[in-house]
Amino acid sequence: MTTRSADEAQLSDDAGKPSPSQETEQQLDALAYTPTPTPNPLDIHGWSTDRALENLNSAQRAMWIADPGPKLLAYKAYGGRIEDKKEILQIRAAIKSALGLAGNPTVAIPVPEVKPGKKEGPPLCALIKNISQANADSLINRKFISTAEITVIFIPFNPAPTMFVTTLKGFIFLDESERKTEALVKHVVQRTLFGGEDLGPTMESKRLLAYFRDNIPHPMNSSVHEALRFINASVVIKRFELVKKEDIGTGEEGHPAWNVFIAPATNDHTALKDWIAKVRQVTFATEANGAGTSKRIYTCSICHSEGHPGGMCEFTKAPGWINPAPANSPALESLINATQTAQATRPVIRKQVASAYPRGRGTNARGRSSTRA
Repeated sequence: MTTRSADEAQLSDDAGKPSPSQETEQQLDALAYTPTPTPNPLDIHGWSTDRALENLNSAQRAMWIADPGPKLLAYKAYGGRIEDKKEILQIRAAIKSALGLAGNPTVAIPVPEVKPGKKEGPPLCALIKNISQANADSLINRKFISTAEITVIFIPFNPAPTMFVTTLKGFIFLDESERKTEALVKHVVQRTLFGGEDLGPTMESKRLLAYFRDNIPHPMNSSVHEALRFINASVVIKRFELVKKEDIGTGEEGHPAWNVFIAPATNDHTALKDWIAKVRQVTFATEANGAGTSKRIYTCSICHSEGHPGGMCEFTKAPGWINPAPANSPALESLINATQTAQATRPVIRKQVASAYPRGRGTNARGRSSTRA
């Protein structure tokens, strides 16, 4: 992303900044009545067209992009590339049933440009087409279809930038409630990224908005100052607890983390990606509560979204989601099969009960021997 100095971008100090009375009026007329977006627990974060079509064969990529009809992308939950006939039939049948279609939609399997070593490697998305725009929108809005055989998640062919920016860890709050820590982290993020005047992080935000603010609603996109106030007001912080797999159910205390959501200023994925990368290098220092840093960005093994590990995926709690049955390990399967085989082939030993009387003799009604001497 091309950068300019503060003077070149007209971002220095109070350049173009309204007076206090004008700012109050603008707040009443604009910001107070301009809704800011809120993150949905089922939003998919971190996708762009480039990521969705990563490692897709260049000829097929060109054909998919050029296709003029309504279209969207679908990928399997829990990972793996869509590439065999059985899965295509399952996905096609699931879409046809869910939408009540008379004909079959097209499920175009992705062809890798470079064959990955594992099936979990990209490209992951299949193209869904030959459906109406209304049906394409319906699939995107419902997020997923889950059956006993397969679960697929739907995203637009050109995914819009989402609100997730980073995950912060390292703050130390001793007695504050979860809600209070969210408010404190929000204040730190707002002060560092948008209220630091000439500090580096704030200047990077201003540089972004000097060139890219096409996704900010009117009239808040009228100037850098107004755009900065809008995205500052859009900051949302969500706290969650990270618990190690071996500590689940033990009562062991987890490690808190805070997800940072901010309204995307632009639909330019490259510009936004560059700004987010710079935000993830920032140390969010406090006076007495340590500092938050972006040590690790989680990618879910179930829904492939950024911002949480697989054990915290909200999709698994959504109505209609079918969790797959746990698979036995090969070692366990071998042990079970060996045990069953041994039991089936073991010889049956019948226990003989010895008679209380000598062979060839019986008893009569009176208890005497029935044979003659």
